[in-house]
Amino acid sequence: MKRIIYDEYINPARKVIPALYFLYIMAIPLAILFIKLKFKPNLITTLSNISALISYYFILLGDSIFLFSFFWILALFLDICDGIVSRKTKQTSPQGSFYDHFTDQIKIILLFLSAGLYYDSTVTWFLSFLSSTIFLLRALLLYMLKYRSKLLAFESQSSKDTKYKLNNSLLKLIKRHLFNNIFLIMGQFNIFLIFIFVEAIHIYIFIFILFIIIFNFINELKKMNYVNSKLQDNNLKWN
Repeated sequence: MKRIIYDEYINPARKVIPALYFLYIMAIPLAILFIKLKFKPNLITTLSNISALISYYFILLGDSIFLFSFFWILALFLDICDGIVSRKTKQTSPQGSFYDHFTDQIKIILLFLSAGLYYDSTVTWFLSFLSSTIFLLRALLLYMLKYRSKLLAFESQSSKDTKYKLNNSLLKLIKRHLFNNIFLIMGQFNIFLIFIFVEAIHIYIFIFILFIIIFNFINELKKMNYVNSKLQDNNLKWN
């Protein structure tokens, strides 16, 4: 019975990703509290941003992994809550969505920077710079792709688009159980980034994250090439 009630608060698209679904289940009690207190979604997003900034303080000045992790996880749950509250109270808006997603990009780029400052080694700085740069380029590419797709009045990322279907059964398995459950946690693997600060494995985690970013960036480039060809076929222009 409790699961049925909880499902009402979760975006159906998140239910297909078990790890993300679990995070939503954990965040729902806090979201329900915000709804009862009549918090606005943008206020919750702002609280998430403040919590993230506090976590950076403990990395840059406080040198406390525990407090960093605590405030970063709090920021993560608040980030989930703002979406739940906006949908449940019907307060969704393009401005709110942009504010939420834009600050998410900033959080992750600052997190890469924090890792570089925390370890202050040549290898970490190189991985931090490369990851943040490609991540930012992918974010810009996604916004461009979304705009150009609207010109064609079709969703370029739809699973119905046979051009991007995986035909190999092994690749399907990887996408369903690995990509969806690790690569796509919180859309941009936020919770996964905490392990950057585990010294014994931080370089390996950083390399893995860089692989994720490059994988996604190349995938979006392929989609952009497809959308551009469709625009040319239909004699449409974009600004």
